[in-house]
Amino acid sequence: MSITNNNNEVPATERESKLHLKDVNNSAELMISIARLFDAHSIPYIVWGTSCLSFHGVPTVIMDVAFVIPGMSFDQAVSSLSFYHTSVNHCDCHNGLAGKTGLHYASNSTTTLPRSHFIYGPCPDVLIELWRHSDVMWNVDLGNASADVVWGSPAREFYRKRKGAEPHFYLDAINVTDNYPVRFLSASCMREVGLLLSIRDVSIPTSISTWLNYVLYAILYIDDEKLASGFRDDLLQVTYDKWLAKMTTYAPFRAARPLLFPDFRSDRICPP
Repeated sequence: MSITNNNNEVPATERESKLHLKDVNNSAELMISIARLFDAHSIPYIVWGTSCLSFHGVPTVIMDVAFVIPGMSFDQAVSSLSFYHTSVNHCDCHNGLAGKTGLHYASNSTTTLPRSHFIYGPCPDVLIELWRHSDVMWNVDLGNASADVVWGSPAREFYRKRKGAEPHFYLDAINVTDNYPVRFLSASCMREVGLLLSIRDVSIPTSISTWLNYVLYAILYIDDEKLASGFRDDLLQVTYDKWLAKMTTYAPFRAARPLLFPDFRSDRICPP
């Protein structure tokens, strides 16, 4: 992709992106700045992880920024973020260099990992994760008109409460750039993805504890009307109902795994 026009000037859309990628003050602004960059380069994406949970009203304290990118656009997303965002550093820990760039993922981890991630320079505790669509969200439609996608921007103040636990409120006040629309995973789809991944990785304790949180947070914090669409697969619904009846056991997940993932091997989804 060319980054200059015939006059050796950065095109307007890319110049605008650079202006918005300089001095972000928190993870919400960072998320919006990256969304702007991806939009400027026509890179499909969807936000998930803790940023998505926060958008749907779940109080979180870990504010990493996670994007899911289709495979055909993944390399472009990595190179664009590396080139245009001067405040982020690409971490090479998946390539055997763990420990040389500060925060990192263990290169020998057996859990599912983002295909690529970056460390945010002004706040090294914030990681930017890029996940490949086929690794974690293969059943999700990333199209602009998809019901799996919710367009929105973080509110300046948002009161959150645990369902059925008033008056315990949580207040999360964040700065907003300009209400730029960002593509989030819908609440019902987030729960479905969490359940699917929990079933797939039921034999990997470090993975299932992460994926199951998406299901649990939906139960505890997200309004029921946002989850009304249910599951698109009858077996998922049955598995979910059995697990709800007795949350202390993963037996329903183990029973569903060979039916939903008969040929699955965990090493297929871990980065090389």
